[in-house]
Amino acid sequence: MQTTLSAKDIDKEIKKASSGDFVVYAYKQQSTLLRIAGNNGSELVVEEISSPKPEIRKWQEWLNEGAPGHSSWTVSRISLDNGTIKSVYNVDERAYVSAPITFPFLPTLLTTPLTLIATPERKRIGAEPLPGEMDFRPLWLPKIIFEGKEIKVAVEAFRLVWPRDESELSGKTLELYFPVHEAITYLPYWIEMNAGLNKIKIGVIDSGKGLSSPLLSLYDL
Repeated sequence: MQTTLSAKDIDKEIKKASSGDFVVYAYKQQSTLLRIAGNNGSELVVEEISSPKPEIRKWQEWLNEGAPGHSSWTVSRISLDNGTIKSVYNVDERAYVSAPITFPFLPTLLTTPLTLIATPERKRIGAEPLPGEMDFRPLWLPKIIFEGKEIKVAVEAFRLVWPRDESELSGKTLELYFPVHEAITYLPYWIEMNAGLNKIKIGVIDSGKGLSSPLLSLYDL
């Protein structure tokens, strides 16, 4: 029997988020740095900086220099009670905007149930065994990069059915992979959708804790 990880459970996990926690997602030729800028238990402040996929490894230095080469920079306030986006501040324009945040996955994650994928159903490495043969193939696991280094930790896989909306993900089923411990456990390190010709794979290229954003103190948020 599969276990369902409800939005309430994710809410409990993400309430453990600390200022300075961050993950960097890569999709095609773009990367998005998602940093927790604040968390008071009922509201999450999330900083998101997107840029053409760079060869950046010193994220603190990059932020200290004003994130050179970035294509967008926003700070969003998200309610932990219902997942709604309360406000979005565009750092470059120095103004609040009505445009959606760069990486809109987080509000959906807070409000949509996740179903644990049982081990026999997990993706594996190698060719499938012949009918009647035991399957000894190892589980496929995403790389978990934490503080610039790959770490070996247990990973759980979940399914999420995206709500019906106007996006390309509407009604689609996604697979999400979360590290169980040591890394940022409340955010997925791999997001995958396979629907015919529509395939999306988003992975984390780095993550960590204690990342500060000195320039945010210059703005009235």
